[in-house]
Amino acid sequence: RTFEAFVQDDLVQYSLADLRRSLPSAIDGLKPSQRKVLHACFERKLLPERQERKVTEVGGLCTEATAYHHGDASLHATIINMAQGFVGANNVPLLDGVGQFGSRAKGGKNAAAARYISTRLAPLTPLLFPTADAPVLSYRHEDGKRVEPYHFVPIVPLLLLNGASGIGTGWSTNVWGYHPLRVLDNVVAHAEGRTMEEMEPWAKGFRGTLEMRRRAGRPSFVSRGIAEIVEGGVVVSELPLATWTESYKEWLIDKAEKGTAWWKSFSEGHTSQSVSFTLRTTKDQQNALLAKVAEGGPDVLTKLLDLETSHSLSNVHAFDASGVLRHFASPLELIEIHADARLSLYTKRIAHDLDAKAADHALLDARARFVAMAVRGDLPELFRRAPRREVTDALKAAGFAPRV
Repeated sequence: RTFEAFVQDDLVQYSLADLRRSLPSAIDGLKPSQRKVLHACFERKLLPERQERKVTEVGGLCTEATAYHHGDASLHATIINMAQGFVGANNVPLLDGVGQFGSRAKGGKNAAAARYISTRLAPLTPLLFPTADAPVLSYRHEDGKRVEPYHFVPIVPLLLLNGASGIGTGWSTNVWGYHPLRVLDNVVAHAEGRTMEEMEPWAKGFRGTLEMRRRAGRPSFVSRGIAEIVEGGVVVSELPLATWTESYKEWLIDKAEKGTAWWKSFSEGHTSQSVSFTLRTTKDQQNALLAKVAEGGPDVLTKLLDLETSHSLSNVHAFDASGVLRHFASPLELIEIHADARLSLYTKRIAHDLDAKAADHALLDARARFVAMAVRGDLPELFRRAPRREVTDALKAAGFAPRV
């Protein structure tokens, strides 16, 4: 074999499979493993009003319902990630977690073992994914069995609610989440033909500040934490997005070990959702800090404490409704292609509902005609004991169509 044949025949297929596994769909905002979990939860009726199930059990249901061929550990990690709702995780978790599903201390990596925690669909999930869509979705088939859809079509573009990140062969993506109500407003505006408004990233529970920037035509934003000078030191009560509590603690310890810290000690008072570092200073350190802030303004304190992080908004890649990997220049472009997919699905739903109503009408009409013929005595041969085939043939001869 030549190198060219290997690259064109094998490596290309591997790369495509890797990208489909690593990058999300622009239509439902999900990667294949997440889609399998969601489909299994709907198929097994793990609804919000039902009793929650252990994550290990949900993983087993997913393997059975979707022909999942990879390891249980990665599937359990996917389920746990879908239920995380701490600051910097999902703005709208699709699963409802019961137990320790991780916190912002370690970016969710401190979740309990899958056998100890339970989950089910979150209350908003059935509203985002209407059950009326199920009959008209396009489903994959594996090992001769129908599994999950190629993609769901939620009411609003989920990719803009929870964001996504991933790295594939030659491509990567990093999508930030936006406020659900702002996304919904723009979806309605687009449906009504009005101009959509620009949106800024948003994270549920984040109390810091966000500042939009655009350099050389590439959009980005800066997230800043919160620090306040108090008597005897400084209190840090919020960290930039994607900066976890343990990571920041390591930064503080590293500064102290290198002798570059301008505080003498620090203490912690965090909760699962909030951050609280208290940096204690000597009187001389406090006076020096106050002098720097008076000279350079409040941003000096933010930079001294490394509480400012820049985030790019230009690395947004996702698969469209046709399965083509695309770059999206703005979140409004994502809303537009999602709206096209949603409208197309409504067209299919109308046709499906009309067919179902026509079938119901035909069935009821046939029943009425049969009862009327039986009352009039027009079907005497059908009431004697006869083989099923003869009865069926007689019904066909009387003008009754078999039910499909």
